[in-house]
Amino acid sequence: MLLLFFICPFVYAVECGSSPTNNCDISTSTTFDYGEYSFPDGIRINTSGVILDCNNAKLIGSGGSTGIQLSSVSNIEIRNCQIQDYSTGIDIGHITSNIMVKESSINNNDYGINIKA
Repeated sequence: MLLLFFICPFVYAVECGSSPTNNCDISTSTTFDYGEYSFPDGIRINTSGVILDCNNAKLIGSGGSTGIQLSSVSNIEIRNCQIQDYSTGIDIGHITSNIMVKESSINNNDYGINIKA
């Protein structure tokens, strides 16, 4: 008798929290611990009404991808972030409105802030 087992990988979004990890999601207002974070794949904000306070932490990419990605959200505040070494620092996707970026630096990226219509 031949038994076949199929392993179906489940992909779960990991919430960033105060000590974020690469490719994590932000779904509630969050303040990062101060420091430098190597995020080749960046982070995503996927819920409206969120404040991301990076606490002057550096989000460092590897020359590709996006530092902070937003899509289909509104009323977002990004503050005190240092975003560097990405293809795009902040990507504001379709159906996104009322986004504020305050007291942040976006350096050494191909594109600082990309706003899609």
